[in-house]
Parts: sequence; structure tokens; C-alpha cells
Amino acid sequence: MSLCDKTIMEITDKQTALLDGHYQVPMPWKVDWDSLPRSRCSFIISKSRIAPLKFVNVSRLELQASVLAVKLMR
Repeated sequence: MSLCDKTIMEITDKQTALLDGHYQVPMPWKVDWDSLPRSRCSFIISKSRIAPLKFVNVSRLELQASVLAVKLMR
């Protein structure tokens, strides 16, 4: 595990709390990224991993929406 990962895990462990029967967990993107090593490289890599695999144009989305609407109406 990298130093950045360990730091995030420590922050998460410290700030996670059980409140009214629900766990309250901090959002990782609200962390002070400047204090973490190599955070910009990790962020760029993570953004490239969630990029869509296939381009979908607007007409295709409209077609999918109308097909879904017909299925929901049945």
C-alpha cells in the first residue's frame, strides 16, 4: 500500500463514526490533497480509469430513454 493510501486509510479510520445506527464516513475528495504525496498523479490516473469505454451520442441516449419508457409503461 502506498503512503498516500495509508494516509487516506488513517484519516478514514479516525473520522468514521456510528451516529444514530448509521455509519458516517468522510468523503475522500474533501481531504487536504496538498499534504499527501504524489496526489496529483494518483488523481489523474483515477480519472482515466473511470472514463467511459464507449462513446454514446445524444440520439442513442434518446432512443434508450424511449425504449425504457415503453418498458416501464407495460
